[in-house]
Parts: sequence; C-alpha cells; structure tokens
Amino acid sequence: MTITASLNAEQLQSVARAAGAIARLPAVPTQHWCQDASTAVQHIRPSSFVLTTVLSHDSAEDGAPIIEATGGIAPAASSGKDDLARMHGDGVGAPGWRIADVLQGERTSTARLRDIASSSSWPLTLAGKRWKRLGVNELLVGAGCLHPENSNRVLIVELGAGADYPPFAQSDTLLLAAMLDLLTARAAAAFGYMPVSAASTVTPREEEILELLTLGYSVREIAERLKRSKHTVHDHVKSLHRKLGASSRGALIARFLGHPSGPIDVSVATSNPEIVTRVHSSISASA
Repeated sequence: MTITASLNAEQLQSVARAAGAIARLPAVPTQHWCQDASTAVQHIRPSSFVLTTVLSHDSAEDGAPIIEATGGIAPAASSGKDDLARMHGDGVGAPGWRIADVLQGERTSTARLRDIASSSSWPLTLAGKRWKRLGVNELLVGAGCLHPENSNRVLIVELGAGADYPPFAQSDTLLLAAMLDLLTARAAAAFGYMPVSAASTVTPREEEILELLTLGYSVREIAERLKRSKHTVHDHVKSLHRKLGASSRGALIARFLGHPSGPIDVSVATSNPEIVTRVHSSISASA
C-alpha cells in the first residue's frame, strides 16, 4: 500500500517519542505489554483511544481469532479505559474488519478504516458497537505479521477518534506506518513463535525480579531488596525459566534483553532490522 503525505516537525517528533517508547518495551510477554505498547502509539494523537492486540486468526477469517494479549489506553479526559480493555474480551475476538484487507500481502501495513473494503460492515459488528459506545466513529488500523512463516499470527493496532476530534488524515496513517515495523519486531521478540497464554505471561513481580537479575543482583540480594524470602524469589526465578524457555541464568537475561538464544529471529518482523539497533543506540547516547 502506497501512502503519500507530508509530515511537519511536531509529527516527526511524535514518531521519535513513540520509537523510543517502543524500543523500551520488554522483550518478554508481560501482562501489561499491550497496554504499554498502546501508550507508545498514542504519541500519534494523544486524544485517541489506542488498543494493541496479539492474536491468531484463520486465514479465511470466518471464525473468532484467539486473543493472546490485548491492552489499551484511553485519552486522559475519558473514563472509558475499562471498556477499552474489554474490547476484544467476552468472546468478541474479531476486530470487525478484515486483517487481510489491511495487509494486502505485506508483512506490515496501515490504513484508515474507511479506506478498506470491510469498513461498511464494521459498525454492525460486536467490536464496532463497543467502539461506538466509547464515542468512537472512526478507526486508524495497522497489522503486522509476527513471523513470515505464520501470517495468521499478527499484531494489530487500532486508534479510535471521537466525533469531537478531526478525522484521521493520511499523515496519521504514515505516522503509524513509520513505527509499525519497529513495534511488530518488538512484539515478535516478546511473544516468540508459539502462541502465548495468560498463564505463560510474565507477572509484574517476575518482571521486577528479572530486571534486578539483569542488573547483576543475586537471589539473596533481590530477596533483601524486595523484603521477600530467598525461597519465594527462587520460585519466581524458576517460573521465569519455565515461561521464557531459558535453561540458564545467562539465557534468561539474554531473553529479557531481546537476544534469545533459541531459534527466534527478532528481526524477521521488520524489513529493516538495523532500525532496532539504531534506536537503542540513540537512546543510550541521550541517556
């Protein structure tokens, strides 16, 4: 899909802020990963609702997708955060628009909902009705295949605009496209090749322990720092090994940093793998 638009300085700055936030997303499947991703994407338009979802869908899209993870962020002035979190819950897995209409054979792609073929049926779908209850009458959507070998496992991003705000322009589509490769690559690093369930996601406490392990703290030091017993911390570490498929402490830390020792290739979800290195380097330089 070819998108033609020009970006002003403020919009370019929003891309830079979003890219920095995406690069800081954990390379492991945390319980709040999608919500944090949505917060990063919201830099495109702070007044928008943003929902990020990892799902597996049938190529024919005639059945409900399997939702692995989902999470969103509402505008600061909105009270719809809880409704947004339930957008793809309660059996409403389908986004109400065809993912294939957006991807069109590409690995990642973005579009305004009104520009794709399945837009006419969206207001009548369960997801469309839930968006309407939030006051959203238009979506900007993006989709990215987590791995080229499995085009049915995707990351989707939906930005909702209310009636009181301008409709999405082509420049908004370009902004989302500019960060979608990086976001999809980070999602591929976090969620890996195999579907992730709620039971295999990293809890906030486990993420905290993993961060401390990465900083070089021992189990004893972590226990003292968190005021927990060594046995409790050790149990969390064992759980992390199981969830992340790591056989050693070094492999566990490497996985957290986005350098898996297994067969996962983090760069397969982006056409420009060097972008991840460049963004990390720019963040380090400015720190």
